[in-house]
Amino acid sequence: MPDSQREFLGLTAAASQLGVHPATLRRWADQGDVLCVVTPGGHRRFLRSEIESLLHRREDDGNVADDLIESALISTRNEIDQLRDTRWLSSMSEAQRGELRQEGRKVMELLRAYVDESTDRADILDKLRDIGASYAQSARQAQLTLKELLEAISFFRSHILETTVDDTALSNDGRRELFRNVNVFLNALLLSVAEMFESS
Repeated sequence: MPDSQREFLGLTAAASQLGVHPATLRRWADQGDVLCVVTPGGHRRFLRSEIESLLHRREDDGNVADDLIESALISTRNEIDQLRDTRWLSSMSEAQRGELRQEGRKVMELLRAYVDESTDRADILDKLRDIGASYAQSARQAQLTLKELLEAISFFRSHILETTVDDTALSNDGRRELFRNVNVFLNALLLSVAEMFESS
């Protein structure tokens, strides 16, 4: 085996090469989906050849939507604790936050379906309007203004779009197409929420 094939990569470098969040690669390793060795200090090391092989498999599988969603969720979870003092978050009860998390999961499932070219995108956008109505109702109950509601939606929207740009292992053309589709979807959510809030 050539020396380059025996070369080990750390978690961050391996995740960067794959275009995923390090927490995603850590989870894959813990599940046994990716081979790695663990140093006496507890650090994971990945053979470069294993990472390159996984990268080719992912490109062949077209698994980008799942990785995008996983990375976006991890990114928002990591940063939301810093926002505890913002009014749109602090004004909600734990029960209301739980309801919004459930709606957020539905949004991500719809996004996963939307970026799949074989699905009926018009039907997905109709379902997104229902979620927009639910977000608007929750915001009204929490006595949020429309501006505060849109700040909350924009926080999540920004993380998803950043993940589209940063964490995908696509060609430039593929990344542009994915970004375009994700952006259309998230704009539709934003407009739906604003419309439903104003009409409620």
